Amino acid sequence: EYIQEVADHVKKSSSSRDGEGHIPGTLYCTNLRVAFLPDSSPNNENDSCCLFMCSDYEVALPCIGKLVAVNSFTKAKVLTSTSTLKFIPEELIIYCRDFRVLRFQFHENGLEPQAF
Repeated sequence: EYIQEVADHVKKSSSSRDGEGHIPGTLYCTNLRVAFLPDSSPNNENDSCCLFMCSDYEVALPCIGKLVAVNSFTKAKVLTSTSTLKFIPEELIIYCRDFRVLRFQFHENGLEPQAF
């Protein structure tokens, strides 16, 4: 497995009983999966390794049903292997075949289109 793209300063949306929250971290795209590694606090260095392997924070590429790039100024775009973006996305939504929906928000400048 090798890393193809990395996006720092990403916020993963998470839902809980208290409402919606955000987990800061780094988003990785490898040749096998998309994985999110939360920023670790200095006290929990061992926890970050466990979280990287947690299925809530990763999805194998064959399990992705639909990938959507979102920008506040344009319509959301469903991405395919031949897609070209004409905007810098502020959010990436991954619809998984196991019915999970993973939402990642990028910093205010968005994510560069070549990452897709």
